[in-house]
Amino acid sequence: MNYFYLNERKEVQGPFTAGQMRRMMADGTINGQTLASEAGGGGWQPLESLTLADDAPAVAPGPCPHCHEALEGAEEPAVCPHCGRNLHPGTDNLWQNAVYAFKQMFDFRGRATRREFWSFILYSYLAQYALAFVAILPGMTVVKVGHFDTAWFALMALVVLPGLVLIPPKLAVTVRRLHDRGHSGWWLLLVLVMSFAALRVCDNVDDEPGQWYHDAIIASGAIAYLALIVQMLLPSRRAPHS
Repeated sequence: MNYFYLNERKEVQGPFTAGQMRRMMADGTINGQTLASEAGGGGWQPLESLTLADDAPAVAPGPCPHCHEALEGAEEPAVCPHCGRNLHPGTDNLWQNAVYAFKQMFDFRGRATRREFWSFILYSYLAQYALAFVAILPGMTVVKVGHFDTAWFALMALVVLPGLVLIPPKLAVTVRRLHDRGHSGWWLLLVLVMSFAALRVCDNVDDEPGQWYHDAIIASGAIAYLALIVQMLLPSRRAPHS
């Protein structure tokens, strides 16, 4: 027998087996007053009024939605044994994905879902822009009143240092996202080299813009960067990556 329940926003969650419902009750995801219903049964009623029966055939769980590794056993566990993330509904929000990506800043071997990647990118840029706003306004005041330049550099450190701290997690989550798309993480190095070459060519005032290699390098760098963004936007590919 399978069961459904209504979360706090009255959204239908499920189906779940009786064992899964008991585990969610044990960890506090649901309680006896949560409105639930049997599959194909009557209306919604408090979960404590239902009799959870284990007469449904065991169905092997699918892969982890976070790392895509296979889950062993007859029922879905509460926590993925591979990546350690909670498998219950309602826990996969933007902030938790961003925090998880930051904690895995030196993990270049696993996978990162599209939601995890863009959650981290969103919060990292919001943090950097917020710090830039905090630093620029006092910095402009320091310059106007003629204070010592050290104060300006100290304020700019609020922008530069967090950016440096965020480099390792950005690289790691991008490599894991490439893995999630079925690609090798070494493609990121190629994109970075091509993008850097394009920037160097643009900054080289000795080159004439009309020369063919000048335009070719810039075009190659732009295409490589756009191709990377497209890969980050595409859904997961659950085949093993190279």
